[in-house]
Amino acid sequence: MGVTVRLVPMTEAEFAEYEEAEAEEYAGENVQAGYWAEGEAIERARKSHRLLLPHGAATAGHHFCHVVDDGSGERVGALWWYEDRDGRDSRAFVYHILVEPHLRRRGYGTAALKAVEAQARSLGMASVGLHVFAHNPEAIRVYERLGFRTTSLNMLKPLER
Repeated sequence: MGVTVRLVPMTEAEFAEYEEAEAEEYAGENVQAGYWAEGEAIERARKSHRLLLPHGAATAGHHFCHVVDDGSGERVGALWWYEDRDGRDSRAFVYHILVEPHLRRRGYGTAALKAVEAQARSLGMASVGLHVFAHNPEAIRVYERLGFRTTSLNMLKPLER
C-alpha cells in the first residue's frame, strides 16, 4: 500500500528555520536554471519571500507543514502550500515540497502530495498546482505519474556577450 503521512503545521520558530533553508534551496534552483547570478541569488530569494509572505507564517492562506510518517512519527520532510482563491476556481498551489535526502524514493513525496490533495478537496478546491524546474526530470516524472499536466512552459535562451 505504501507509506502514509500527515501534514503537521510548523510553529513560528520552526517556520523561521524552514524559511531560511527554503530560500537557500530556491536561490540554488534559480542559479541552476540560469535565471539568477550566484552572487545575487540568496537576496533575491529572501526578497521574493518578503513580498509573498508579508506576515511570515501568518500570511493568510499559506500553510507550512512538516511531513510526518504516520507509522513511525518521524519527520520526513516539509511542505508549503497556498489556498489560491483568486481565479475562476479555487486551487491549492504547492510552493515547496521537500523529502529529506536520505529518505527519498520511498514514496513520501507522493504521500505528501496526496495529503495536500485531500486537504484541498476538503476545502472545496478544484485543483492542485505546482512549479517544477526543468532541470529536475525525476520530480517531473513523479508529478506526471500523479496526474499533473504541463499548463505552461518557460523557455530561456542565453545570449552570447
